[in-house]
Amino acid sequence: MSFCASLMIMTEKGGGLTIGIIKDISGRSFKAGERLFEDGSVTRVRVDRHVLKGRVLDGIVYSIAIPIGDSSLYCNCICSSSPENLCRHGAAVLLYTLRNLKKISQYWEHHGNVADYLLEGLEDDKDDFMPRNMKYSKKSFRRLLDRLGDKYIQIYIDCLDDVDHMFYDLEVAYGVWTTEVVDFTVFFDKISQCKRDKNYPKAARICQAVSEGIAFNIHNVDDSSAYHADVFTTMLKEMVSVIHKAKFDHLQKRQYISYLYDQFMYNEPDYLNEFYEEALKTVCTTKKDHEYWRTLHEHAIPRKLPSHKLLRHSGYSSLVEMQAYILERLDDPSLVDLYEEYYRQSSTICEMYIKMLSGTDKTKMQKIRKEMPSLFPQI
Repeated sequence: MSFCASLMIMTEKGGGLTIGIIKDISGRSFKAGERLFEDGSVTRVRVDRHVLKGRVLDGIVYSIAIPIGDSSLYCNCICSSSPENLCRHGAAVLLYTLRNLKKISQYWEHHGNVADYLLEGLEDDKDDFMPRNMKYSKKSFRRLLDRLGDKYIQIYIDCLDDVDHMFYDLEVAYGVWTTEVVDFTVFFDKISQCKRDKNYPKAARICQAVSEGIAFNIHNVDDSSAYHADVFTTMLKEMVSVIHKAKFDHLQKRQYISYLYDQFMYNEPDYLNEFYEEALKTVCTTKKDHEYWRTLHEHAIPRKLPSHKLLRHSGYSSLVEMQAYILERLDDPSLVDLYEEYYRQSSTICEMYIKMLSGTDKTKMQKIRKEMPSLFPQI
């Protein structure tokens, strides 16, 4: 049974992948995988270019990749489990996927339902028709266009393909890790023309395509000059600027909020994530915007954080910090509960809690400040 067919259980009709199948594939690793899933050790599960990916905290952070659509089910993991079976980390990611489709599918609101993506898109691989990282069937892609009501999707596809080809041509001419750079003038000219025409949605799509294309290809060049990274940040800022100039209402902004959040969560390389987060903070200006951001983010909060040594590199701390930012903007009383749960595990979160308490409860603030050296002796 192909993975695509196996995941049919994620639709309303059910069938396909079951716990029994995961048990059969993972064998003796299943129980350990089940414990990892139940402990809340799985996060950042997503579908990315025909691969189901996720991260599992198990002493260290394991990055899991499970190809979709192959005739057999296997995962790529650095653990020592036999490649012939699903390791405990792969089992944990599959269990998470099986139990959390509705939450995961929120990430794809602006790209169509994730179950449609898995079931209809993957077996109808139209490389020359689909965006590079969104391979849908024609039927589901048409539904995507209808859902968005966005006539500029094709502009996005064309610009994304152009950026990919420009990086490819650079690699062919100068080799991998070249210090040569891509000339993005044509895209800046298009954006300027759109702004003169006050066609802000089209400008936003161009900015989205170029920034996404750079993020995907930047690892193939030597960007020690930071040229490509600077163009990336400029495109994100332009995207935010035209969104504001368009004066979209909340419903119109949702696709951009969802897109920026997706990129924050799943973009590689990770050092670009901070720019997506900053763009999110700038785009979200109303209570409804922040409430929608919260619905996207809530399931990503881990039940526990990794050790202090791993915290900085795992990205888990940033997820809690983002949730705290959202709750603060909403004046949500559950912010205190969030801080109480996590401040002992992260010095950054502890400092955020102390800052909040400085204006509300100075006695509590002093108590935590005295506790901090014993919690984080490395500081």
